[in-house]
Amino acid sequence: MIAASTSDMALKDRLYRIGIWVAVLPTLGMALTTDWRLWAVFRFAAGLSSAAGLLLGSGLILNWLLRHHHKSELGLHFSGIGLGILVSALLADLMGGHLDWQAQWWGFGLFGLLLAVPAWALLSRPENTAFTVSGQPLESRPPSPLFLRLLLAGYFCAGIGYVVSATFIVSIVEQQPGLEG
Repeated sequence: MIAASTSDMALKDRLYRIGIWVAVLPTLGMALTTDWRLWAVFRFAAGLSSAAGLLLGSGLILNWLLRHHHKSELGLHFSGIGLGILVSALLADLMGGHLDWQAQWWGFGLFGLLLAVPAWALLSRPENTAFTVSGQPLESRPPSPLFLRLLLAGYFCAGIGYVVSATFIVSIVEQQPGLEG
């Protein structure tokens, strides 16, 4: 909500940089306890800060791309999400047969620390000017209200489709011969 409600790029940058570390610390904390209440707090903090980091980082990257006339490269930024899922799965597979659950959480936390360093260092500080690097004014051309309504309807339908299938998949599988139980 903060990311969407402010246009102050310096504030977004500070929140992004804080969020990097806030995302890593609860991951490390998962290795320290078996208390489900602390796990819930750690998972909530890690998930919230990760989502905020994605939103804030994407906004900062888009701002830089627009200022440097590279808007079309935003897709490359989002390919990092898929790469992150792949690397996490590979890391889980590598650790799964060799380390207990606590050591795996330590491994994920340390890997997160390793990735936090370039995420912090490589993103340049945002400029709070209304011009691109070539001196042209930055133009804001938000989508039309019709486009936003169609996008909202599309997300709603996709969400319903996901929730319904995720809710009933267990029942569907349970009714299949040979898959009961």
